[in-house]
Amino acid sequence: MSVADIQKNTQLHSLGYDGPCPVCGFHLKNPTYNNCPECGHELKLVIESPFRMTAWLVFLMGLIASIAICVNQICLLMVGVIMNGSNIPWRFLFPELSALLLLFVATAVWRLLFNWFARRSKTTRVVTAFIGCMLPFAVFYVEVVFIVLLR
Repeated sequence: MSVADIQKNTQLHSLGYDGPCPVCGFHLKNPTYNNCPECGHELKLVIESPFRMTAWLVFLMGLIASIAICVNQICLLMVGVIMNGSNIPWRFLFPELSALLLLFVATAVWRLLFNWFARRSKTTRVVTAFIGCMLPFAVFYVEVVFIVLLR
């Protein structure tokens, strides 16, 4: 066994790893080799960054929640149409479909702006995150206003 192999095989041991094998769940306590003794799976030492809730992600979730609200409104409208056996009320459905299309386009554009947004100031990111949190509420109330006005 070469020196490189010995160093490779003692990486996890030197760190004092104490946990399960990711494949079979066998409890490993200070393994002497980088292979699980139970299933033989090669264990790799990986350093990952923790999950961070960024302003960009909060705004994206706001867009997705707004899309869900539009889809919900469309489904409820169609349930009413089916239950009453009436014609599709396009004057109510058109604003919903328009908002849904706009939100899909906004989501696609927002996805493309990921790198651009990362270079913005902290204030801009905080304001954007706040707008993202409020977006689903705004979309819902605008839709309600449209429905009331179109009545």
